Amino acid sequence: MDEHVQSFRLQHKALIKQFYITSSTQNLEKLYQNALNSKDDEIVEEFIKLCCISVDRTKFKNYLTNIIEHFVWLGLKYYDEMDGYDEARTIIENEVKRLRMIIRTDDQL
Repeated sequence: MDEHVQSFRLQHKALIKQFYITSSTQNLEKLYQNALNSKDDEIVEEFIKLCCISVDRTKFKNYLTNIIEHFVWLGLKYYDEMDGYDEARTIIENEVKRLRMIIRTDDQL
């Protein structure tokens, strides 16, 4: 693992601890930015899981939707857990439709 990713993972651990102590919007924003900037599947996946287990869907909605726009393949993995996140689920559904069309087109060639 390179130094860049390791740095983001260490920062993620610190931010998640901070968020569990004080689950403010500001701390959520920091977690989101770290996940997005890291471009690391493991960190992003942890963020998606956090959103999925949250009871406060309105607080996490925009963050999850933005993450899913950039990491659809990880969103697909947690699609069933995204109950209540309609926009994020729609992004995933549209990507699946797009992939099906590509597969059908390739089959016809």
